[in-house]
Amino acid sequence: MDLIDKWEKTGLLAYLNYDNKLKVSQLYESMANYAIKIYPSNWELDGEILINNFYYKKTTIETVEGIMFPAIYRIVNSGGNIYRVANLYEDLIEFVDSINFKTWDYRHLDTHNELIVSYVEMYRERILNKDYKFKRLLIEKNLL
Repeated sequence: MDLIDKWEKTGLLAYLNYDNKLKVSQLYESMANYAIKIYPSNWELDGEILINNFYYKKTTIETVEGIMFPAIYRIVNSGGNIYRVANLYEDLIEFVDSINFKTWDYRHLDTHNELIVSYVEMYRERILNKDYKFKRLLIEKNLL
């Protein structure tokens, strides 16, 4: 697969089995295209940026861009699913934006690792809980 080869050269598919490499490389490609599509041509002077009718701090967007690919990797590698990269990107923005960076150095690698681990745990819990509720609803409606 050309797409797998493309992303494998970056080292971002290491240690994944073939099926996950296929999933992750497709998600990486979609996420990269989405981020480029919504990325503004210039930053606002006050350090904020308009994305989807909301203003966010430049540091928030930079942090999201630093953790979005590792988050995709960890979610898929742990058995999770990502249905829309746009939702994931916006969810990451909200997650990072909710953090008080006065106590964290957002440029530090350990901070990025902590953010990724925290986000993936939260994402997996939410998705598992949603999947469980959906499955329970299907059983109640005798559809499963």
